[in-house]
Amino acid sequence: MLFALLVGTAGCLGAGPGAATDTPTQTPTNTPTETNDVTDTDGTDTPDGSPTPGSGTVPETDVGTSPYDCPYYLDAEPATDSQRERIDRTVAYENLTADRRSEFDRARTDTAELEALPEVWGSPVLVTHEGEQYYVVASTC
Repeated sequence: MLFALLVGTAGCLGAGPGAATDTPTQTPTNTPTETNDVTDTDGTDTPDGSPTPGSGTVPETDVGTSPYDCPYYLDAEPATDSQRERIDRTVAYENLTADRRSEFDRARTDTAELEALPEVWGSPVLVTHEGEQYYVVASTC
């Protein structure tokens, strides 16, 4: 009885007769594709369509910049009680360098975009400024 049950379900699991032929197959074809006569302005194709060496960059990016590089975004908001309890790093605004103060000031009014992540912003930190504590955190894509 157990043997009959196993044999009976083998076809349902794809191991029985006809299992390999039940899958449809696709045959490649030589169908011409449409061309749209768009000129490649970044110099990677010549007029006759043969490839030429490119700069290795994505158009509208700096030379040598990978399209997968993402900047850091610094955000500063008034700290909540929960953040004050969790975060053990506190920095006084006056102890920040001029560059870090500028980044912090931009982050308070909007999100500051940074090319590199300075050590002070490497992990969430509380910044004390004008009697208020701000939760400062950096993120990236």
